[in-house]
Amino acid sequence: MKREVVWTWGAQADIQRAFALSEERSADAGMRLLETTNSLLDLTIEHPYIARMWCGPVRRHVLQRTHYGLFYVLEARRIVVIAFRDLREEPDRLRAEIMGRLP
Repeated sequence: MKREVVWTWGAQADIQRAFALSEERSADAGMRLLETTNSLLDLTIEHPYIARMWCGPVRRHVLQRTHYGLFYVLEARRIVVIAFRDLREEPDRLRAEIMGRLP
């Protein structure tokens, strides 16, 4: 069974911020980031357990050639993306914020 991908409001804000920062650094970098993210989500739909457990029920993908992580939770029929964050952030603060977003 293929699961539907659902983005939380917080995750949507995260990826919009990452897109804007990427575009500031280099032309088309934001679009490449979105393409990489979409490819990763397509793979996750086919293989929902592909990412390692990160903390509790949260799984984390590290995007290749970036410093971003995509954090998600599996539900019976959905993949809920709860965060898209810069992995260089302070680990304890990052963990607290992401765990506070659990559905």
